Amino acid sequence: NYSPFLLPTFVYHKKHNHLDHAMHIFYLMSFICIFISTCWTMITFFFPSQILEIFYKTNVGGDMLKVTSLPFILYSLQPVFSSILHALNQSKKALIDTIIGCILRLLLILLFTSKLNEYALIISITLSMIITTFLHGIRIYISIKHLKNSS
Repeated sequence: NYSPFLLPTFVYHKKHNHLDHAMHIFYLMSFICIFISTCWTMITFFFPSQILEIFYKTNVGGDMLKVTSLPFILYSLQPVFSSILHALNQSKKALIDTIIGCILRLLLILLFTSKLNEYALIISITLSMIITTFLHGIRIYISIKHLKNSS
């Protein structure tokens, strides 16, 4: 993943008010993460039993690995978004988003475990990750818009 190498470049351009170039770096970081995660998702989606056999000497859980592979594409954006929020001096808001995601995950596990068993964990992790990533994205959009309006 090359996005950590691009983060200092993003910070540099943001600091020097080159917001268009900073946004280009942000989009590049996001694209790299999506590209890499899509490649791994395709492998885990089409060969879940084989991957489990290689790493764990069993193929039990292949269906679950297949189901969880698709949300991984979106999950790959969360570290990028979190890093950008920190670079935008929005660490407190990134923490709040993460706490909201964790509380949601715990509530969903409590609500659905008795009815859905292990699938409650998949649903709760996926939904909380989507909410956290979405909240991070909104905060980035608002922060960048504020920076552009103030410059």
